[in-house]
Amino acid sequence: MLHLGHTKIKAGMIQRQDTRIKSAYLLAPVHTPALDTQSLNSINIPITIAVGNSDAQSRLTTNANILKEQITNSRLEVLDKVGHYTFLAPCGFKGKMVLAELCSDHSDIERKEIHKKVSEDAADFFKNHL
Repeated sequence: MLHLGHTKIKAGMIQRQDTRIKSAYLLAPVHTPALDTQSLNSINIPITIAVGNSDAQSRLTTNANILKEQITNSRLEVLDKVGHYTFLAPCGFKGKMVLAELCSDHSDIERKEIHKKVSEDAADFFKNHL
C-alpha cells in the first residue's frame, strides 16, 4: 500500500479521507449503486441519511437503505409522504404551472414544514457531531 498524505492507493483503488469532514447530512441521495461498497464501508464519520418514502428518484431500496447498511456510523431518517423534490423551495403559481413535477407534493405535505423539520434535525445532528 502506498500512502500519499491522506490518499491511500491499494490494488488500483484510491481512497481519500479528508480529515476536515467530521460528519455529513445527506438529503435524498441518488446513484448509490454506482458507489464502491468497500469505499462506503471505510466511512467512519457520523452520517444522517434523510429521504422521503415517496421519493421516486431516491428509492429507499436502491439508495438510502444501501448507504445505511454499508456505512456503520449512519442513521436513516425516513419522512412520510415526502418526495424527492419536496426538499426544493416552495413553488409559486407560475412554477406550479410550468414545473409541475418539481412543484407537486402529496396533499398532506407542506414544504415549509418539511424544511423546518429537516433543518432542525440537521442542526441538532451537527451540534452533536461537530
